[in-house]
This record gives sequence, structure tokens and C-alpha cells, in this order.
Amino acid sequence: MKRATDTTARVWQAVRRVEARGERPTNDSVRAELQQLYGVGGSFRDVSPVVEAWRSEVVAKADRRIEAAVAALAKLEHDVEREEVCRRFRAKYGGRIRLTIQRDKKTA
Repeated sequence: MKRATDTTARVWQAVRRVEARGERPTNDSVRAELQQLYGVGGSFRDVSPVVEAWRSEVVAKADRRIEAAVAALAKLEHDVEREEVCRRFRAKYGGRIRLTIQRDKKTA
């Protein structure tokens, strides 16, 4: 009988392989990857928690990037510096996240 940790490790491996292809891991895509890797697709009971954990991980990473960018922008005083931070952020993380910072009319 397989241990639960073996199953979880295999599902994580399938999730990472789907992600490496540039696809978003879903229950179905991970099950298809498991089928290709091991000849069995895995149950939704095994796959779903890992896919949910992956989604939470991705959201947490994005939140940390946004917080860091906003903190860096908040410290800058000149628009030129803000544009440079935005440029570096886009270069490092891609154009996937768009930030807009508006000044309060009273402080502008």
C-alpha cells in the first residue's frame, strides 16, 4: 500500500510539470499529467488539496511582490524614480500585474 506522502509528492511533481509548461494547473490537467507519468490519473480527493495549495502559494507570492512594489513606490518622491521602479518591477515579474498609484489632491 502506498503512503499518503508518496501520493502527495507525485501530485506536487505533476503540478510543477504542468506549471513548467506555462499552463495553469487544474485538477484535470494534473490528473492527465499523473496519467502520463505513472499510468494512473489519481483521484480528485488526492489532487484537489494540492492544486488548492498551489493556488494559495501563487497568490501569496503575488501579494508579497505587490507589497514590496507599493512599499518601494511609497518611499519615492519623484515621478522619474517611480517610473524606474515600475520598469524594474515589470522587467523582473513581467507585465502581469498593473499597479496604479494616485496621489491625493491635497498632497499633490
